[in-house]
Amino acid sequence: LSAYSQVNVNINPSEDTMVICAESFLDLSAEVDGGTSPYTYFWYGADTLLLNNSSPSTTFFSNIIGTFLIGCTVTDGNGNTAKDSIIIIVNPLPNLIVSPQLDSLCIGDSITLSASGANTILWFNNVDSLLGWGNSITLHPLQSSNYSVVGVTAGCSKTLPVNIKVYQPPTVNAGNDMTLCSLENVNLNASATNYTGIHWTSSGTGSFSNANILNPVYLPSVNDWNNGSVILTLTAYAHVDCSDATDQLTINFIDIPDLILSTDTTICESSNVNISANGANSYLWSEGSSTPSITVSPLANTTYYVTGTIDICQRVDSFTILVNPLPVINLGNDTTICNADTITISATTVYSSYQWDTGDTTSSIIVVPTDTTTYTVTVTNT
Repeated sequence: LSAYSQVNVNINPSEDTMVICAESFLDLSAEVDGGTSPYTYFWYGADTLLLNNSSPSTTFFSNIIGTFLIGCTVTDGNGNTAKDSIIIIVNPLPNLIVSPQLDSLCIGDSITLSASGANTILWFNNVDSLLGWGNSITLHPLQSSNYSVVGVTAGCSKTLPVNIKVYQPPTVNAGNDMTLCSLENVNLNASATNYTGIHWTSSGTGSFSNANILNPVYLPSVNDWNNGSVILTLTAYAHVDCSDATDQLTINFIDIPDLILSTDTTICESSNVNISANGANSYLWSEGSSTPSITVSPLANTTYYVTGTIDICQRVDSFTILVNPLPVINLGNDTTICNADTITISATTVYSSYQWDTGDTTSSIIVVPTDTTTYTVTVTNT
């Protein structure tokens, strides 16, 4: 005759009733004494909420609110059985709501987060340091950050993440102002940071090779040139919550006109000529003067050059003076004649015009002086 000991089982935790929160885990184990091994286990009750039902231990998980009976039957090697059970009460999590849960701002701005649905609300940063408590909190993040809000009601808590993106405002530099001496294309040299898009505009009628890139080529128009300047504006579009940034540059067009308006001239030897230049801020003549006008008396045919300057722009103009030598005239030696005699007086025949004091305009004259007389002729060489 064999004696068998009675098999006993106790579920841990040993409390008859356990209260947990929804979406949490409760580890259960069956502690057996007596009986004869091997033992078999069968967990029953809300077995769909158990991770397994045939091991010495199991885990209860429920996102369903309610009261549940969980039991375990143990059978030893001789077929003897023992049972134990536990009541699990699952309380609801707080109906926590946070707004905004995902947002962005520009650095330097603040944001207020609001939460509701729990008796106690706690706010934490990304390293779980407590920032404050209550239904709202105002933050001034300097960089993109992750926060969390914890709501607690009747011992149950719920945590929600809050993600705040922090943007830097754009910076923009359109480049330095410039001066053009001729109508030519301009390669722009701008810089910008923290932008989502770029756009150029012109105060004139010129065009851009591509107005939506940082450094396009600007093609000034004739109208831009005629107006003397044009303003180009660069806009850097910001990320959400930040303000757009703009900068401008001015292109000045300098058109130096013809410096010398008078035409080339011809003078007689030893004559003076005044040459004047206009339309520039400063002048430099080929003979060394730096005044707007010069007076010259060349001995031979001469071309004078002047360089006019405005800002970085220069223009060169010229003026040519042709020099005719003074004519040489010889009427011969004085002579003596008898009263009422005639005499022919002749001048050189290579000049273009003659003017005698008698009024004659030929190269020679015939005269009948009645008294001692001096005759004078003026010749012109053109």
